[in-house]
Amino acid sequence: MKLKRYELIELKIENPNGPSQFSFLDIPDLRDDTTQDIIITGLETYTVENMPLTAEGNLTPTTAQLLNSFLVLYIDGEESVYRLPLVRLLPVFANGVATVRSNFEELDLENLRIVWNKSYIQLSIPFVGAAPFSYVVGVRYKKLPAGSWAQLNAGRLQGL
Repeated sequence: MKLKRYELIELKIENPNGPSQFSFLDIPDLRDDTTQDIIITGLETYTVENMPLTAEGNLTPTTAQLLNSFLVLYIDGEESVYRLPLVRLLPVFANGVATVRSNFEELDLENLRIVWNKSYIQLSIPFVGAAPFSYVVGVRYKKLPAGSWAQLNAGRLQGL
C-alpha cells in the first residue's frame, strides 16, 4: 500500500436506534473544485475490537454493528457502489485473542471521485438498544490538478 494522503472520516451516530440510513457530511478536503481533482485510491474501516476510540474519543462500532452496515457511494452522478458490506473494508480483524490481518484482499479502486454528501451507510435492520458510536472510514487519496481525472480515465476507457 502506497500512502501519500489520508483522511479519517468520522460519521458520528448520536441516536443509532431507529434510523436505517446515516448520511456523510460534506468533507472539504475530499471535494473536487475548479483547481483540483481528488482521486480516492483506498478505503478502510475499524471496529471497537481493533480501534476502540476515534480521534475525537467516541466509541467505534462493534463487529456485529459493522456486519449490519453497508456502504453506498455516489460516484459519477449515481450510486455506483451500492451496499458494499462495511466489514469488507476491515484491514485487521480482532478475534478476541489477537488482532490479525484481514483475510480479505484490499479493494482495488479505480481512481474514484466520490461525492461524500450524497453517500451514506445503510443498515439491513435498524439498531435497537445501541449506545452512540461513530463509524470511521479511512480514505487514501491523491490531490491532482483539475482535469487529471479525465486524463487518467481516457486511457483506461480506450482499453475496454
